Amino acid sequence: EGNLGAVIKNFKAALSKISEEYGLRFPNYNSKDWKVIQSNSLSTALNLKQLNAFYNLNLKNKPISYHNIRDAYCFNAFTCGLRIRDYQKLNKSNIIEIQDEVSNEKISCLKYIQSKTGQEVIAPIPDIALSIIEKHKGFPSIGSEQDSNNKLKELGKLCGFDEVLYLRNEKGDVIQTSKQYELLTNHSARRTFCTIAYLNGMDTIQIMNL
Repeated sequence: EGNLGAVIKNFKAALSKISEEYGLRFPNYNSKDWKVIQSNSLSTALNLKQLNAFYNLNLKNKPISYHNIRDAYCFNAFTCGLRIRDYQKLNKSNIIEIQDEVSNEKISCLKYIQSKTGQEVIAPIPDIALSIIEKHKGFPSIGSEQDSNNKLKELGKLCGFDEVLYLRNEKGDVIQTSKQYELLTNHSARRTFCTIAYLNGMDTIQIMNL
């Protein structure tokens, strides 16, 4: 269901882009007829203010594993929202420099092949994400997915992400509730990146490419 929902989103976004840029019209197409399958479980994404608070959370009394997991989450959310299994395969060879055509300056980028789709991704690495790599002398290790997801929930609670979120059915009835920190996982870094990029005006096609 999740993959089909992504396909429908991509399809609608592509037609919208074509219509907007080239003035093409599709008289038999109605976007409302193409509905994204709704998830039957709650999920969450951090906004930019929350992500910055998470990055700056004081962890001096926590073991190094918590620092690694928090910083890996932030790197992922700030850069391009990798699937966590792709993140775990990264090493310094995945960092390349590209000449910016506008400024003529070299910029650091992340280059990797998505394991799920086989698609190559090249994404600029923002300064804050570069500082994470420099701090850890590479990409911080998260250990097992299950353990890191549990620790992320602990850190989210420590950061005060305790807003109660609701999942409703088509009739509007509440069928599930959770505090935000309870939904914090490595995968939510992917959602966080997409949400922040969209709210900052990044083109939807570019977000999908990343």
